[in-house]
Amino acid sequence: MGTFAGHILPALALILLGLWHTINTIRAYCLKGSTNFNVKFWYPFHSPLSRLKHLELIFILFFSVFAIFLQLLDFPFLHFAFKLDNFEHATMFLHLAIFAGFTLSAELIVFVSLVSALAATSFPSSFPAALVLSISVVFQGCWFMIMGFVLWIPGFVPKGCAIQLPETSTYDIHGAVLADLLMQT
Repeated sequence: MGTFAGHILPALALILLGLWHTINTIRAYCLKGSTNFNVKFWYPFHSPLSRLKHLELIFILFFSVFAIFLQLLDFPFLHFAFKLDNFEHATMFLHLAIFAGFTLSAELIVFVSLVSALAATSFPSSFPAALVLSISVVFQGCWFMIMGFVLWIPGFVPKGCAIQLPETSTYDIHGAVLADLLMQT
């Protein structure tokens, strides 16, 4: 299940990325109009410093590589942790770097993201496809953040459920939220 920080930090990154795309998609559509609008899968950062043009791509790549290392290295011992959930999460961050923001946080949101990405690729001048794609990334970040709160903050655990932390740190999972039905057995 990971940790609270392991859900909140990627969630914030996805939300910021999705908001950046939503704002830039709307801005590009307003400036260019429906006839000259084209979908972009990344937006340059306009500033007096031309070196910052690729800031979005650098952010995605840096965050993804950093997150992969955090998943594969066991801190504080700095040795490789060969645990299935670590490889699963590292693969998700690698997928984030390649596909610029899509993770498997919720099937419906991922499906909407996939369909809108295909639509944006097939119809590069479609404002609705670009807008839905950007907003779906925001929803992925929100879903991931909700998972972090529900799984790791006791006040947000659903009624009838409880957080069960492992007794030692040798387990492959850091903790779990168990439903009342499972706790009675």
